[in-house]
Amino acid sequence: MKLYELLSESGFIVDLKSKKKNEILKNMVSLLAKKNDFDEEEVLNGIMTRESIMSTGLGQGVAIPHTKAKSAKKVIVGFARFKNGIDFDAIDGEPVHLVFMVIVPQDATMSQIKILARISRLLKHNYIRERLKTQKTKEEILGFIMEEEERHLPH
Repeated sequence: MKLYELLSESGFIVDLKSKKKNEILKNMVSLLAKKNDFDEEEVLNGIMTRESIMSTGLGQGVAIPHTKAKSAKKVIVGFARFKNGIDFDAIDGEPVHLVFMVIVPQDATMSQIKILARISRLLKHNYIRERLKTQKTKEEILGFIMEEEERHLPH
């Protein structure tokens, strides 16, 4: 399950204009719902419930909001970036620049764990986080993620 494949299949959001966390989450779910078959309200409720328990702002400018949904037929990953950073209640208190949203079918716990781990392992490298902030097009971002996945996560 390659991240770049999931991103290219599911949907891609670059440089959202939203500034507030809840607005961003709602916009991401809405944009992903346009390209994928799932119940938008169910997914948004799942994402918001997860965020109310504990922020998915992992620190170092990264957030990975995620949920399982009965209506999701496949693993869906969306990406958004914020050049100036946004307040996401991250554990380190720093602004978030990169958001990967993960939606998986209700019975796909292992898929969820694997994709969350894959994103986390890839983004632990500072230069990857920095380059993702500066890529200009969707194609550049996908190409860069593909190269780095092959380099750091070949399996």
